[in-house]
Amino acid sequence: KQKRVILGNKDMAEVQHGAEALHCVSSLAQGGELDEAADLIRNECSEASPSALAAVRQTVIEGYIQQDQLESACAFALEALRLPNGWEQLTMTSAEQLLRALLHGQLHSRAVELLQGWCQP
Repeated sequence: KQKRVILGNKDMAEVQHGAEALHCVSSLAQGGELDEAADLIRNECSEASPSALAAVRQTVIEGYIQQDQLESACAFALEALRLPNGWEQLTMTSAEQLLRALLHGQLHSRAVELLQGWCQP
């Protein structure tokens, strides 16, 4: 007989699944599989804390920047910013790195879009 442990209004199985999903996101991103990592965040990590999501999102954004996929990095960041309390799901480091990369890549309109997304309430 399996025992279920309740933590607040989440059971232990949900917590373990979320932790595993976050670990998988980090592993995929570090392995260069950024689109897969981003999809996993979208589909499996909705219950994770904003700070945990911000950390794995930073890994994905850094990977996109390293692979010179600035459009993908910006779209991914803007997607997060459009969520309720989305500004909590991106670190300031992620935003700054992405903004610098967009400006360096002469993607000024995307940089403005990122700043606008960051400043939305």
